Amino acid sequence: MWGKWPARRLPEINIGGTNFFLDLRLYEFRETENFMNRIMIDDLHETENGYKLCFDQKTKNLFEGSEGEFVGRKDLLILELPTLEKMDPVGWAAYLETWKVENPLIAAMLESLPIVIELKEKIKPEMIRPFSLIEKKREHKPRGKQL
Repeated sequence: MWGKWPARRLPEINIGGTNFFLDLRLYEFRETENFMNRIMIDDLHETENGYKLCFDQKTKNLFEGSEGEFVGRKDLLILELPTLEKMDPVGWAAYLETWKVENPLIAAMLESLPIVIELKEKIKPEMIRPFSLIEKKREHKPRGKQL
């Protein structure tokens, strides 16, 4: 499977004012300035149109706290991200093991990299509710070679 991954610059996604690389091979967002700061895609709430998350601008990561802490914080953002396919079509194709250099559309995407998407949204009063109440759908996708 690793042979299917193209050598390329990873797309940069701006989440709440912080730039992250989207690395589908490792299935994570990795901060561009601090590689130790990671957001695992499996930890996001999957929706029909992508993903939903509560971003903590202080820690530059997912919010981890109680309902009381959530309501009192003004530096938290509820964000919706598009699907992985929309954020990184080349990486998504490789993830599905269907990446082919012969495809002119994929070749054009490779030439136009880096892909930069900016996602920012301010909290509105109607959006304030405990993040823990948002149902979290975890769908573990098999990764790696099957024996």
